[in-house]
Amino acid sequence: MVAWYSGVACDACDAGDAGDPGNAGDAADECDDPDGADGAEAIAKTHVVTVSNGKFYVDGNSNPTLYLFRGHKYVIDVSSSTTNSHPFYFQTTDNSGAYDSSNVYSTGITNNGATSGTITVKLPSDAPSTLYYRCGYHSG
Repeated sequence: MVAWYSGVACDACDAGDAGDPGNAGDAADECDDPDGADGAEAIAKTHVVTVSNGKFYVDGNSNPTLYLFRGHKYVIDVSSSTTNSHPFYFQTTDNSGAYDSSNVYSTGITNNGATSGTITVKLPSDAPSTLYYRCGYHSG
């Protein structure tokens, strides 16, 4: 499950301003301006996805809930060879842990359903408060 939050707080607030290399100790600019007006858009967090025993592991944890802020950019890294036959989708329904192609959510998501590479997530302020990530081929 993914829970989205509005607000200016973010995991990246300790990372410094990606657009201003001379300002690495001051992250206030990044959180005040998540679009990165000083340079490239800052990434709030990259989540690394792997698969083991038919389950998604995100950052080493089995099927965790991800807490993300609307309007911030997140990267879902599905470059592990373990994800090659496990398309990673965001959807609006739990569907008892199964993929639901009629309820895939793609607004603000680039490469939804990827099995390799990265998926970029930057949801709008009107995104549902809860989304679910699911494998497009397998339940659970």
